Amino acid sequence: MSNLTVALSTSDGETLFDDHFGQAPLYLIASLSADGVQVLGQVENPTAGTHDHGSHGDGGKAGSIGMVLKQQGVQVLAGRAFGGNIVKMRRKFAVALLSSTTAAEALTALSINLDALRDLLAQGEERSHINLR
Repeated sequence: MSNLTVALSTSDGETLFDDHFGQAPLYLIASLSADGVQVLGQVENPTAGTHDHGSHGDGGKAGSIGMVLKQQGVQVLAGRAFGGNIVKMRRKFAVALLSSTTAAEALTALSINLDALRDLLAQGEERSHINLR
């Protein structure tokens, strides 16, 4: 089976971000496979610092983040919380909601659910999300 590339919303590359995925300052990119996890790097959020409570679900913001993550080969978005853009993002990515507080815990939870993530991704644009809380 092929690898899945995941982006975790983090505060610092190690701690999962508590607020919406799109507000995270940094995304940890990792490759998941039956053989294990390989951290590929980190990507800064191109819209970090633009939080405006009046613009939740802003399609432009989702597009900017989505484009940057797609360029990294990301297929799965994972975080502790998602805002209104989850609907837009699910069309292009599988989305996993986590309770983990560290990237290491999150990567373990995602690895354990690798087959479920593959199935979710295969559902296409009308997919839901997976709750790993």
